[in-house]
Amino acid sequence: MSAYLFGQLSDPNTKVLYPHFDKFIDQAANIEWNVTEDVLYVEGQPVTDLDSIFVRNNVFEESTYKTYNNFYIMKDYLQSHNITRYNKHYKNDNVTKLNNLIVAKKVGLRIPYTEVTERTTRDNTIIKPVLGGQHTLEGNEAVYPCIIQQKITGKNKRLYVINDKHFAFEVVTDKLDYRDDPASTVVVTEIDDVTVEKVKHLMSRLNLNFGASDFMEDEEGLWFLEVNTGPMFVAFDMQVQGKLAETIRYELNNIYR
Repeated sequence: MSAYLFGQLSDPNTKVLYPHFDKFIDQAANIEWNVTEDVLYVEGQPVTDLDSIFVRNNVFEESTYKTYNNFYIMKDYLQSHNITRYNKHYKNDNVTKLNNLIVAKKVGLRIPYTEVTERTTRDNTIIKPVLGGQHTLEGNEAVYPCIIQQKITGKNKRLYVINDKHFAFEVVTDKLDYRDDPASTVVVTEIDDVTVEKVKHLMSRLNLNFGASDFMEDEEGLWFLEVNTGPMFVAFDMQVQGKLAETIRYELNNIYR
């Protein structure tokens, strides 16, 4: 049986995974599913050896009707078959940053003071969209309900967890949102074992076995911000000489069905 990769090579994250997988399904390919006979076709050929798969929606190109629908054809197909993949039992299709913060607090991770509102009376706060996608801004008033959160000045840290394996990094930047900083750099760092175990507990509670948790670290310690179930990783993979991509592929074999 074969391990498949689904996505597009114009996504650099998919591109670094490509050499590690047995077969590749391009998101823009001709994908058909005969639901009555339950046969999946790619470019007219039946797929009969799909045992495990890593699926990544390409956000680096403007979505077309074809690529958009192909992504959801694959999601439906995988949901109805016992095919090994990450986060198989994670039921939240929509972004659930707020619920995840509550669960993080329950497992002992420290979270910043957080409100969902159009304005707050607190000072020294940042504004983030509830559904993600936009960059973080400084302020305490928005034009529609947003996450308004305590601003923490310190180090940006990210923890990848892949089954029981983990990798920790720091994003070095002097910007509020490192995505606004073309000069930002990534370095390998450490996150203490207690925090790592709490993150693994959080992910277990959320039925996740792959994700990246973001933190800010100041003089008081680490503050949990969010867990991303489909994170970018190519810049981080470069800092560990491809070990992150290798582990994503290897650990597919170790997922309990």
